[in-house]
Amino acid sequence: MTYTLDITKQDENTGELLADAKFKVQWKNGSTYTDIYGISTDSGTYEYSASSSSGAVNTFSTGKDGKLQITGLPAGTYKVIETSAPNRYLISDKWKTGQE
Repeated sequence: MTYTLDITKQDENTGELLADAKFKVQWKNGSTYTDIYGISTDSGTYEYSASSSSGAVNTFSTGKDGKLQITGLPAGTYKVIETSAPNRYLISDKWKTGQE
């Protein structure tokens, strides 16, 4: 069985959906976290890759609709870290260090 991670990036005040936010997703392995990789299948959509194979990335971007989806994830605990906010926006402190 595999799982899907869905993220929607939007303006807190207006609800506007925001493209080009960048995230890292890390898998919890004991007490440490390891970056996961994915292969882009469409704008904002990625398929999990078990390694950094050809074409795989470890930074994921929201699409024009402000959405990010990673499919095919194995069961586990993951942490999401926002690494880059869209133009004119800042990263909230809680997302700079990540949320499980």
